[in-house]
Amino acid sequence: MALNPGDQEATEGMAREVFLALRQVLRPPLDEVEDTMSEEEFEDLIEEVEEGWRNLSFGVARGVVAHLQRDPDDPPDPADPPDETEYAEVFSSSEEDSTYWAWVTGFAGVFRGWAQLQPGQATVAELRTRLNTFFQNNPDPTSLRGIVR
Repeated sequence: MALNPGDQEATEGMAREVFLALRQVLRPPLDEVEDTMSEEEFEDLIEEVEEGWRNLSFGVARGVVAHLQRDPDDPPDPADPPDETEYAEVFSSSEEDSTYWAWVTGFAGVFRGWAQLQPGQATVAELRTRLNTFFQNNPDPTSLRGIVR
C-alpha cells in the first residue's frame, strides 16, 4: 500500500483516517452544546470546528508521510520532497523510546483535556492555545530506538 497523505479537505488517504478519528473522539462534547444555540449557529460551529480538524488532519498526515519517505542520511528539505517511499515496520515500546511515547501521550492528552471541557469552553481558539502551549514546552522527538524491519 502506498503512503497517501490525502488532501486538504481530508476526504481521502491518511488525512481522512485522522479526521474520522478526531471527529469520533472530539465531536461528542460539541453535541452537548447543541441545545444551547440555534440550529444555524450549531451548524456553523460544527462547520468551523470540522474545517480546523480537516486542516489539522492533513497537516499531521502530510508530516507523517514526509517523515516516512525521507532519506535518513539526508536532512529533509521541504522544497525538495523525496520521490521514493521507504517501507518499514517499526516496533517500539515505552521502555526503548520513553521520550517519544511520553510526547505522544502528552499530545493525546491535549485533545483529551480539551474534549472534556464544559460546553462552550471547547472552542477552536482554546484548542489552538493548548496545542501551542504543548509545542512550546515539548520539543519534537527526533529519533526512535525501536526495531525497524
